Amino acid sequence: MQFVQLLISGVSQGCIYGLIALGFVLIYKATETVSFAQGELMMLGAFCGLALMTVLGFPFWVAVLASVVAMGLFGVLVERAVIRPILGQPAFSIVMLTIGIGYVLRGLVTMIPNIGTDTHTLPVPYKDQSLRLGELVVSAEQLVVIGATGVLCVLMARHLHWPPARVQTLLKAALTMNLSILELQGQMAAQDVPMRERQHTEIHNHPEDAVATLQKWGVSDDDWLQAVAQHHEHPDGTGYPQGCTDMGELALALRVCDVFMAKISPRVLRPAVAPQEAVRQLYREDHGGPLSTAIIKEFGIYPPGDFVKLASGELGVVVQRTDNARAPIVASITDTSGHPVARTLKHDTSQAEFAIVGTAGHPAMLARLPPERLYGFAKVQTG
Repeated sequence: MQFVQLLISGVSQGCIYGLIALGFVLIYKATETVSFAQGELMMLGAFCGLALMTVLGFPFWVAVLASVVAMGLFGVLVERAVIRPILGQPAFSIVMLTIGIGYVLRGLVTMIPNIGTDTHTLPVPYKDQSLRLGELVVSAEQLVVIGATGVLCVLMARHLHWPPARVQTLLKAALTMNLSILELQGQMAAQDVPMRERQHTEIHNHPEDAVATLQKWGVSDDDWLQAVAQHHEHPDGTGYPQGCTDMGELALALRVCDVFMAKISPRVLRPAVAPQEAVRQLYREDHGGPLSTAIIKEFGIYPPGDFVKLASGELGVVVQRTDNARAPIVASITDTSGHPVARTLKHDTSQAEFAIVGTAGHPAMLARLPPERLYGFAKVQTG
């Protein structure tokens, strides 16, 4: 029984760290930057709640909601006044700025007499309450932390429209379909001679070898295993290793994605196929079926990472898809004369003056371009 009680206590503490980690992840996903001011912002929110309850006499739940709103507004203010002006600069600059914000907030709080340097406890309504189940005693605070974490995860999943179990199975199959030839794939990508007989045999057998490995590891999901086993089969019977024509839906989807990625991936013996040509080839091979159509809609005619030329004369990199497959968002890296620029602008290519007029080559400037130049935009240029 003591073990169970310690386990619940450990889960409660783990949920607290999990919520902190979730905050880091959400901030990074939204801004592509790690915020080192998160701890100080959490502290500021706690002091805000404490002030509302002890000074203004707000009830606990009203103080919680008011603190959330206040911190949301404060976050918007910091982003607009401090963060946004330096977007487009190297990521290191933004990281150092968040460290500075943290030091400023910590210093301001510690300057408050009789408050900032003392330890305080929020007067929560469930303080010192516990739930007794026989010999097991569980703190109400621990149950609240665990429950709140679960609710937050569910709400986040709904907001992000996480896919159903079937798509999760497809993802697992995609991550494991080449399980038995991971090292061989690396060798062949750098190989400057045609495929050897031994390599050809390994390639031919790898779907079945991957299934055997997964089964050895305890995987029993039939849809997962079937997708891996059939991802190189073809409806006309020309695929391998079994030459079957009755393929599962997941295997068909996996095959289309695998073929598309193989076409646009370079090797020593051959250059990568341009995404536009790869899409056309895939569409022809699939006879305009729903899977190739989905690839086109999801990736667009100009997928993220494509290097393009705009009607304005600027060269840029596609960084974001839109509802229009032919008009993605492009981050320019040159001026209208083709000269490199220090400040990256984001263009909506549905605007006539920034329309994509074709793909560009791959000059040395693109290879040396730091990622933060593409994802740290200064503003949107629309006309």
